[in-house]
Order: sequence, then C-alpha cells, then structure tokens
Amino acid sequence: MNKPTSPTKRLRLLAALLLCTVFLCGMLCGALVMRKMPPPPKQVEAAFLPQPVDEALSLSPHQRRQARAIAESYRPEIQAIRRELQPRLSQIHTRMQKDLRAILDAEQRQKFDALLEKKHRRR
Repeated sequence: MNKPTSPTKRLRLLAALLLCTVFLCGMLCGALVMRKMPPPPKQVEAAFLPQPVDEALSLSPHQRRQARAIAESYRPEIQAIRRELQPRLSQIHTRMQKDLRAILDAEQRQKFDALLEKKHRRR
C-alpha cells in the first residue's frame, strides 16, 4: 500500500531538486564564460626556447628548468616593451588593412572583413 508522502519528505525532495537546479545552472554559466574567455597567454619561454630547439639541444630536465627560470626573469622587461609597442603596432596593422582593402574588389573586401571579424572574435 502506498503511503502519502509526509510534508518533511516532500520538503527535502524539493530542497534537493532546487539544489541540483542551482548547481546545473552554475555549471552552464561557467561553461559559457569559459567559451568566451580568451586563451591564456603563451609562456615567455616559448619565445626564447621553442620546443623544437629544446628537443634539438636535448636539454636535460635541470637545463630546461634553468632556461625556464632565465626566460621568466626577462618577462617583466618583455611585457613592458610589448605594452609600449602595442599602440604603434596596432596603428600599422590598421593602415595595412586599409591599404589591402583598397586593392580588393567588393567580394574580396567582404571576405577580408569576415576574416578580420573572425580573428577579432578569437581574441
């Protein structure tokens, strides 16, 4: 015989259902935010010691750690130079894109603009 559910059991079930709903909403929001976030910046050591060079030199784990520490010590200086040069580089890229657009026909300009938009969305 089925007994009617007590109010306490019903309340617990409702609380558990609400907790699961909130948890799932949080997961969905987190996933959406992660998709919109730009990729993490590449490590500085990659600029100084790309993997093919690392492999070609057959660095030992100790040397690899030392190379990483050396590259890391230069990070602030490199970042400062990048911040200083970025506005100038952006201006040059903008002028170059304008000059490129000038030589394209209408269909090519449309494709070019779509490529630029896709590139900007990835950032």
